[in-house]
Amino acid sequence: MRYLDSGLKNYRPAHDLIDMPVRDHAEERRRSPRFVCGGHAKITCLPSDGIILPGTIRDLSLGGCRVDTALPICCGERAEIVLRVNTASFRVLGEVKAIRDRSGAGIEFVRLSARGKEMLGELLQELARSQAVINKFKSAQRDMDPKVFRRELEEGCARLALHVRAGIVEAGEEHDTAKK
Repeated sequence: MRYLDSGLKNYRPAHDLIDMPVRDHAEERRRSPRFVCGGHAKITCLPSDGIILPGTIRDLSLGGCRVDTALPICCGERAEIVLRVNTASFRVLGEVKAIRDRSGAGIEFVRLSARGKEMLGELLQELARSQAVINKFKSAQRDMDPKVFRRELEEGCARLALHVRAGIVEAGEEHDTAKK
C-alpha cells in the first residue's frame, strides 16, 4: 500500500493512464447515463493515513459513481478507489463532488488506466442491456397481450436473476436510469 500511495503522491504521467476530461461548471454535470448497480469499493483518502474505508457502490457511470460508506468523506477530497462489481475490479483516482445524507458520496473519476476504462465500459454496456430489458418490460406491460407478456417476462426475469447472482445488479434495486 505504501508503494501505491507514494506513486499517487509523486505522480508522473504514464502512457497507460487516461486523464478524465475537466468540465466547466456551466456544462451539464453528467455526460453519460448512470446505472444502479451493486458492488464494493475500498476508498483511501489522499494523502493517505493508511485507513481504507469500505463502501457499497450504489450507481456507476463513465464519469463517476455514488458510494455509501460507514464513515463520512469530505467534499473536495481526493481518493484512490478500488471498485469491484461482479468479476470486474479496477482502480481509479477520484474526487468527492457531492455528499448525500451522511454516508453517501458522489465521486467523479479524475484518472483511470486504459484497461480500467475498458473494463468500466464493458461493465456499463452489460448494465445498459439489463436496463433495456427492464424498460422493455415496463412499456410492454401496457401494450402486449397478457400471455405473450408473461412468457417474455419469465424469460427476462431468468436473465436478470443470472445478473443478480453474478453481482452485476442488486436484487430489489429500482432501475429508472436513462435509455441504452
